[in-house]
Amino acid sequence: ELCEITNEIDEVATKASKAMGGGILGIDIMEDEKRGFVVHEVNNTVEFKGLARVARRNIPKEMVEYALNYVRK
Repeated sequence: ELCEITNEIDEVATKASKAMGGGILGIDIMEDEKRGFVVHEVNNTVEFKGLARVARRNIPKEMVEYALNYVRK
């Protein structure tokens, strides 16, 4: 099901991405009653089949655009 990306989720994911050097990453986040959102895994390969079914954005297209823009720099 669709999960709205809140400012808090965005902040946690951004910090995890920066810690890993950025790029296209799969960041798994869980919610803990006491600690809030917690990253429990960061993957350098991503599977987005399930996400693509509910996302409002075209994830594969954005991944390709990101990669093309990265190599053009």
